[in-house]
Amino acid sequence: MDDTRFECLLKSRRVAVVHFSCYGVMGHRVTFPDDLGPALSTIKQETRSCCALYPGHEMDLPGSVGVILSPKYSHVLSVCSADSGSSVYGGEEGSMGSTPEENAILESLRVPSGMYNEWRILGANPVGIFVSNPQCILVKQESTITVGRERLTEIGCAQISLQAVKKAFPTLPVYTMRADGLEQL
Repeated sequence: MDDTRFECLLKSRRVAVVHFSCYGVMGHRVTFPDDLGPALSTIKQETRSCCALYPGHEMDLPGSVGVILSPKYSHVLSVCSADSGSSVYGGEEGSMGSTPEENAILESLRVPSGMYNEWRILGANPVGIFVSNPQCILVKQESTITVGRERLTEIGCAQISLQAVKKAFPTLPVYTMRADGLEQL
């Protein structure tokens, strides 16, 4: 597959490749929007796990907000129709994903119910911010509560506004997925 064929495949299926701000344990103590900063600043040097989204997908996404990347075929290291357990150990890419041949890419878009797909991307350009549901944006945030005289700080999931997302990334357009593909908010 070459770049032209790859770009046609993505365009025809209206695929958006998104690296998410994960509200789970990934990234541990790094909170929004700082968790997306490395995706914007080090994408040329560090591999990112992404989801390939398309209109009508029913994936259970790992986050509510993320960075939209514009990959060339050479930027895609592996693809999988589920979480591929990817990571980098000692500078070596590890993944249960497949080599991004055309049939593997198409298969990665057939996601089992309750799952999400994983594409490993290195070197793609960030082109926007993605919000899965503009009315309910959940991110990992630090919160402090007082118990008696003690103040406890925890990392947890919090809801933020669309305006907060736009304020965090003022130079990038913000999109969501609609029936016809990405729509700018």
